[in-house]
Amino acid sequence: MPLNFGIVTGIAGLFLFLATQVFTVTGAAIWAIGNYFHFGRTGFAVLGVVLVPAALYLCWKILVMAIEAERDPANN
Repeated sequence: MPLNFGIVTGIAGLFLFLATQVFTVTGAAIWAIGNYFHFGRTGFAVLGVVLVPAALYLCWKILVMAIEAERDPANN
């Protein structure tokens, strides 16, 4: 099914909502873990380097699944 304005709007809305949730939880996890273990700036940076790529991968998978779901004719 070709992309039209309605499909692109649905994909963008779903992706932005879920990506916001993913990065909010990622930031909260970095903050909570870092403060629990009394990390300094270096510890927070290392924790961010570990967790942010996983969040980016999750956002990529969310985008791919949203595109597949919105383009599926059974959902229209």
